[in-house]
Amino acid sequence: MDHVVNKSGNEIIDRNEIVDQVENSENHFKILFEYAPDTIFLLNMKGRILDGNLVAEKLTGYRVKELVGRYITEIDLVSRKHIPKVIKNIAKSAIGLPTGPDEYLLCRNDGSLVDVEVRTYPVTIDNETQILGIARDITERKKTDSKLKETVKELEDFYRMAVNRELKMKELKDEIAELKKELIEYKGDNGKK
Repeated sequence: MDHVVNKSGNEIIDRNEIVDQVENSENHFKILFEYAPDTIFLLNMKGRILDGNLVAEKLTGYRVKELVGRYITEIDLVSRKHIPKVIKNIAKSAIGLPTGPDEYLLCRNDGSLVDVEVRTYPVTIDNETQILGIARDITERKKTDSKLKETVKELEDFYRMAVNRELKMKELKDEIAELKKELIEYKGDNGKK
């Protein structure tokens, strides 16, 4: 039986237990990576796709193996108008800075579009700095925000109309009161003659 021994010569743990613990830890992180609720992807510092999880496949419509090895800027995954932002964020990661949240318009494999929010973090894996990205589909949130803005505008328009109506009514009441006053004065002046 192989054992690990500390500096004092005391046996600490069986080597096989260490191997089992490492394998369990690797399996644990693989499960976390694959089944995370958000898209997780890895890029190298040149923007080449290194890996992605199952949600990345669902979000993009591509199998991860179709994307691995390709540059994020060379495939039509990100809207052309967002490529400068992608390049800028890769450069930020290269100097050790996280990015995001940034919004992008993603083009799925089937041609449909989806709004995503992306955060990136520079990480070191096997002594190499890579970019860990986390993306979230925000299409429904953007639709809800848009509907909320429309509703607020409608309420503001209604309020403005109601206030204008009330102001007009007050003006009319004031005019009627003024006319009544003038009529009384007119009758009073006519009655004296």
